[in-house]
Amino acid sequence: MTTPTSGFSAFALQPFPELQIGDDLPDAITDVLARTGTALRDGDIVVVASKAVSVVEKRYVHLATVTPSPEAVEARGLA
Repeated sequence: MTTPTSGFSAFALQPFPELQIGDDLPDAITDVLARTGTALRDGDIVVVASKAVSVVEKRYVHLATVTPSPEAVEARGLA
């Protein structure tokens, strides 16, 4: 049986490098942990922003390159 959690804490890994396409995200995380002397323990949960994953996997679109459909323009009242 697991003991219920009696507390919660959260922190951001700082300084975190600016990610580039193709970077190894788990490696970047472990590097920051090592540089800051931060150790993960059994039961810790690591939360990663979807933006970080999108950047390293090149799964994003520059909005300046998107042409809205006529329906989108009409819906936003931009016509």
